[in-house]
Amino acid sequence: MKNSITKIFVFIVSLLPFYVQASSIDYGNQAIRCSSIYYVLTKVTESNPDLGNYFSNVAQYYSAIYGEERKKVGISTSNGQAIKQRDFVLKQLHQQFQSNQSKVIEEANFCLSWTENIRLSSMQNDYQDAYPKKINVELVSKFEKIVTQSFLAWVQEGPVINSDALKNALKSK
Repeated sequence: MKNSITKIFVFIVSLLPFYVQASSIDYGNQAIRCSSIYYVLTKVTESNPDLGNYFSNVAQYYSAIYGEERKKVGISTSNGQAIKQRDFVLKQLHQQFQSNQSKVIEEANFCLSWTENIRLSSMQNDYQDAYPKKINVELVSKFEKIVTQSFLAWVQEGPVINSDALKNALKSK
């Protein structure tokens, strides 16, 4: 009996690294999705440069979380790799927004809530504890128009992504 309990305990402990790894990847993947969403929200820069700059800084913050989470599981990620992943997510968001706007807006609202929780947290680097259990409805109502307008403008332009635009600009010269 004691031997069986020991074996079960050893088995459970041996699974712990897999749980930690899966948990980290979830935060990392959501962080790069939030980074991509904030990248789209920078479309307000033309009408409100301060808010556009804020969204740009938040996008960079979430890209850093993505890299940090991947590092926890032994995957080194350069800034270029994070941008490449963000660009991949942007293409997904572009397709998703065209087929189901409300789903993308709901995810943007989730990211806004996560950001607000981090901002209000006494330990601002503790993004895991700030991960929202539900969307902050009051905050979302303030930004709903900006989120919708930013995504509509972005989709109308086509999936304009910095690294692609830069490559095309360099090819044409």
